[in-house]
Amino acid sequence: MEIIALQGHPKDGSGKTEAKKIRRNAQIPAIMYKSGGGEAVQFALHAADIRHLVYTSKFKLAEITLNGATYKCIVKDIQFHPVDDAVVHLDFLEPGPGCKIQGNRSASFFGHSARRAGRRQVHHAIAPDQHHHYA
Repeated sequence: MEIIALQGHPKDGSGKTEAKKIRRNAQIPAIMYKSGGGEAVQFALHAADIRHLVYTSKFKLAEITLNGATYKCIVKDIQFHPVDDAVVHLDFLEPGPGCKIQGNRSASFFGHSARRAGRRQVHHAIAPDQHHHYA
């Protein structure tokens, strides 16, 4: 599994005004949740840095450095702008010790009519040998 290194920047506050200020500086607001509960951490990432993490069909792990600490996370949710499809917010999840990760990928049908394809999404589970355990 490929690991993408990201540098997080602490956020001063929260809310719509702070998010707009972050986006004006070519950054994206993000939040990191912990799998066992605990306090969520809010931060910002440079928009250019997340390209290889978001725009891919592969399952990748993010290694986020924030305030001198490093966290290994997966992408939990991505919010896109409704008009230009730019990323406007990212949610990360930091798996706890011994946590198994299983992800799904969507597939689109090309070359056939929507009726023939049945407008279905196919979900593929990651192969059992790709499950990762965290110590």
